[in-house]
Amino acid sequence: MRIPILLFTSALWIQAANAASYDRVVATLETTAVTASDVRLEEALQQGLPSRWLPTNADPLERVLQTLLIRQAAGDVAVYQPEDSAVDALFDALRGRHSTSEDWSSWLAHAGQDEDSLKAALRRRLIAERFLIRNLTVAVESDRWSVECAALLQRLGASARIRKVPPLDQTE
Repeated sequence: MRIPILLFTSALWIQAANAASYDRVVATLETTAVTASDVRLEEALQQGLPSRWLPTNADPLERVLQTLLIRQAAGDVAVYQPEDSAVDALFDALRGRHSTSEDWSSWLAHAGQDEDSLKAALRRRLIAERFLIRNLTVAVESDRWSVECAALLQRLGASARIRKVPPLDQTE
C-alpha cells in the first residue's frame, strides 16, 4: 500500500517540477541575484515608460544593476518610500499605453510579470528615483544630471561585488 502512494506522490512531484518555468541568473550584486526576467522587464519598461534618471542608452542589465546599487544605498529609509498613489499612477500610465486588454496581457507576459509583481518593480524604480533626486545636487533637467548620476553610481559600485554570469553558450 505504501509503494503505490509513494509512486503516485513521486509522479505528482515530477509533473510539478516539469511544469515549473526556470529563470537564469545573469548577474549578482553582493547576495542579490539578477535574473534574465529582471533584464527583460527593464527592457520592456524602458520601451514603455523610459526612466528619467538612468541613461536610456545603457544596457538593460546595467540599468538593473544600477537600480540595485541605489536600492541598497536607500535601504528602508521612509523618505525614499513612494506613496501607493505614486506607484498606481506609474502603473496606470504604463497600462494606458496599451489599447486593449489583450495587448496589455501580451506585454505583461513578454515582461514575465503579473500586475502585482509589476507594481512591486515600479515601486523599486520609484525608490531609486527618489534616492537620486534627494542625493544629487543638481536638478533632473540640468545638463549635469547624468554626470552627477554617473559619479554617484561609480561611488556606490566601487565597493560592491558585482559578478556577471556569462551566457550558457560561453561557459565551456
